[in-house]
Amino acid sequence: GGEAVDDFIGGTFRLSTLACAAIANTFADVLGISIGNTVERVAARCGLPQSGLTSAQVALPRVRRLQVASGSIGIFVGCIIGMLPLFFIDEDKKKAAQLFAEIDADSSGRVTAAEVKRFCGRLGLPVAESDVQKAFEEWGVADDHMLSFEEFWAHFRSSRLRLK
Repeated sequence: GGEAVDDFIGGTFRLSTLACAAIANTFADVLGISIGNTVERVAARCGLPQSGLTSAQVALPRVRRLQVASGSIGIFVGCIIGMLPLFFIDEDKKKAAQLFAEIDADSSGRVTAAEVKRFCGRLGLPVAESDVQKAFEEWGVADDHMLSFEEFWAHFRSSRLRLK
């Protein structure tokens, strides 16, 4: 959903979440405008009656106002649909992924006890590698001595920490 849009577009082009939202919303608007005729064709195939308005009736101010209002409502609905993925962006998970990437010095997608120790040292929190290994054992990742992001995220969530 929203995370995929934000991660792909934002990660590829280094854009903020709001910039990604604007791009997704613009895409939804353009898509909504471009499929207007398609909707009319589908309605005709479903047997829905045509308006049957004459040229003179189409030119009436009341009909033109209704046409503009209908188009505006369509754009509004398209905007709302375009924004829906943004409601599913998990900011905590996104921040945890950024933190994980900082810890993962070799960008392997998995962190070692040594990487955690170095990261803590950079923060001014000296810890022994044996203490990190012990934590890995408690988390059930001691077999391969590496922590994946999903394992990291699971323990991060269970700790009820929140990044600001």
